[in-house]
Amino acid sequence: MPQALNYNIICNNLFTNKNFSFSRFGDGEWFCIFKALGIKKITTNCNTDKHNYFTDLGKRLASVVKNEPLYFFGMQTLALSIMNDTIIHFIKGLKLKIVNGDILHTASIKGRLQLFFDSLSNRKVLLVGNDSLLQLKKVQAKLVTIPRYNCWQKYEQIKSTLKNNIKPNTVVLYCASMMTEVLIDDLWNIYKDTITQIDCGSLFDPYVGRKTRTYHKNLEVK
Repeated sequence: MPQALNYNIICNNLFTNKNFSFSRFGDGEWFCIFKALGIKKITTNCNTDKHNYFTDLGKRLASVVKNEPLYFFGMQTLALSIMNDTIIHFIKGLKLKIVNGDILHTASIKGRLQLFFDSLSNRKVLLVGNDSLLQLKKVQAKLVTIPRYNCWQKYEQIKSTLKNNIKPNTVVLYCASMMTEVLIDDLWNIYKDTITQIDCGSLFDPYVGRKTRTYHKNLEVK
């Protein structure tokens, strides 16, 4: 997997106002795609965070991939470990800037996330996530609040709110489940690299007292 992006590059780009976008396709996104398109039998109806695999969401996610986005396309290792052949077949022939989708989460596991927080300290930040992130102290950001479950149903409203708040060089951090990848794509098509967009997933949950992933249980959060 090409390493065109790593943790130090992410932080350096944020420190130096070099804009980029970084999406992350994990098991939830791929399950949603394959269920919507009937490519693979998916026995569950929602992801880990209880966001449903809506058919229209799956089709939008599929179109994001097929349209060969020019920004960084993070591939999460868990997804590859459980459905590698199906994913590889789906993306065969596509020109994607594939990078490791677990860059930030690995930094968190290693106790190195403070550099990421520091790199955001002088940036205008929008944080897209549910109301639990009101308790996040490590990042000074304006919270664009989304529902805790099935946020996809409020997609157009959330996108409109973001567009009303985005200025040049804004950093948008997403903790918005599978909807994130569609938002990143739609907004990149409008703003290109005049802003930065990062899919943070569950990265901040331990910092607001939520242990939603296995690796969170062993983190020493300060």
